[in-house]
Amino acid sequence: MGLEFEKAAYVTVSSTEWVEKLRPHEVAEFASAVANKFDQDFVKRAEIAAEFANGLSEDGARWLAEVVTNFYGRRRQ
Repeated sequence: MGLEFEKAAYVTVSSTEWVEKLRPHEVAEFASAVANKFDQDFVKRAEIAAEFANGLSEDGARWLAEVVTNFYGRRRQ
């Protein structure tokens, strides 16, 4: 006779560890999901953007700029 029970487990994973496991298209999907989540919050939009910018490294900012440039460059073609 087997026993059945429910057990919750919590694991802490750093953002660096988590991102290392993601493939590029999964990172893009995540970024889009985050943008969609905050897109409709017109009142807090500037505050959320400022918080995001405060947590961004210089490397992160350069990469984000490259992504945006690529996105709009692709739309012009």
